[in-house]
Amino acid sequence: MNILALPGIHLLAHKFGWPSLRAKAFDAKYNSGHWTNMDECPEVLRTVERVNAGGDIAILGCGTNALGRGLSPHSYATLTGLDMSLEAIRRSKESAPPHQYFQLADMEIFNDNRKYDTVIFHESIYYIPSNRVRDALNHWRKQLRPDGKIIITIAQAERYRDLIATALEGATVLEDGPAQSGGQRRLIVLQ
Repeated sequence: MNILALPGIHLLAHKFGWPSLRAKAFDAKYNSGHWTNMDECPEVLRTVERVNAGGDIAILGCGTNALGRGLSPHSYATLTGLDMSLEAIRRSKESAPPHQYFQLADMEIFNDNRKYDTVIFHESIYYIPSNRVRDALNHWRKQLRPDGKIIITIAQAERYRDLIATALEGATVLEDGPAQSGGQRRLIVLQ
């Protein structure tokens, strides 16, 4: 087993490591089998489909594209998935439906000079070092079309309450609640 896949080591690498180390830590998790069975909860899928309503989507930290595979093809025009893990991008491309594109990229700084209707941090915002979350959100707000939305899903919401408070600062909160009945996952829609 790759040492970067071990829980404590992985946490240190993705929180404090330089970009290439962070990418290797994510690859290690995928290659070790830790992140192979990632299904999507129906509440998140329904929210994305309703909020996006046929526009262009960017999924930041797309992983193996569980979210994108679960979306109705009529709910988006294009979907761009970004991830630092080469292994995640490879797996995403293998099973990509039409109009879905994937790129190896750092979600904190990526800019393809496009505008999106919906930007999604799906179980990924906590992989950005906490002192850079505000900057990352501001970066992506600039890449939204007028009336564009940011969707954030966070597992273990209580554990990440400070991060959530940072995300909500200065934003118009359209929705904020549990993403699944009785679950710990929180779903936030911002404008």
